[in-house]
Amino acid sequence: MIQEARSSIEGYLDALSPRLIKTAGQVPSIANLDDIRIFGLPTMTDKEFKAEVEQLQGGRRKLLSALESDARQWPSGQTVGT
Repeated sequence: MIQEARSSIEGYLDALSPRLIKTAGQVPSIANLDDIRIFGLPTMTDKEFKAEVEQLQGGRRKLLSALESDARQWPSGQTVGT
């Protein structure tokens, strides 16, 4: 299921016109796995998660640019209880 979601997102990003969307210079923030862990859901280690996310930096930067061009913001790293 995760691979299907990634494939859909990659298709969306590939369809964006490079003339309209410039890749962001900054890397978006990484989600805090503690937000998932508080519900008792299993996760990978923070180190494993960071390594996985780093492999997706190019697409994440492009997605950030698409959000910003539509006057939207990347979700904050706030925890659920705040």
